[in-house]
Amino acid sequence: LMAIFGLATIAEHWSGLFTLIRFVGAAYLLYLGWKMWTVKVERALELERETDVSTPTYQSYLSGIAEGFLISASNPKVILFYIAFLPTFMDLTQLDRMDIMTVCALSGIALISGFMFIAVSTASMRHHFRSVGAMTILNRVAGGIMMSAGLFLALRR
Repeated sequence: LMAIFGLATIAEHWSGLFTLIRFVGAAYLLYLGWKMWTVKVERALELERETDVSTPTYQSYLSGIAEGFLISASNPKVILFYIAFLPTFMDLTQLDRMDIMTVCALSGIALISGFMFIAVSTASMRHHFRSVGAMTILNRVAGGIMMSAGLFLALRR
């Protein structure tokens, strides 16, 4: 909602600022992608091996869901992602009440589905990603996707 209303106002009244926000978002995605591409995975794997992982309980699942929501809702990366990408796909100045509710519902469903898919996939594939090579490939693929998204934003007219 903040992205829709804030960006609609900026797009309507200050198009130069809107363009600046798009380029800042693109630069930030390029930066995050580069960081993922170049991260040293050896230390991260070492830290994971040192951490004791206990069997989750129902209470830990609920607290995990609540914690994940709060982290995502307050994460500046998520906010920047919406600020950068939302106007790329729709004219925010033309949205009516039903459009806004639809965008919010679809965003919520997509986020929940995506995070659930990631959580289940990660849990089931965890043993496959304990090598430096596998983690390096995974980080480079994810970093490449982020950098591609940043380039798309930067080059889109």
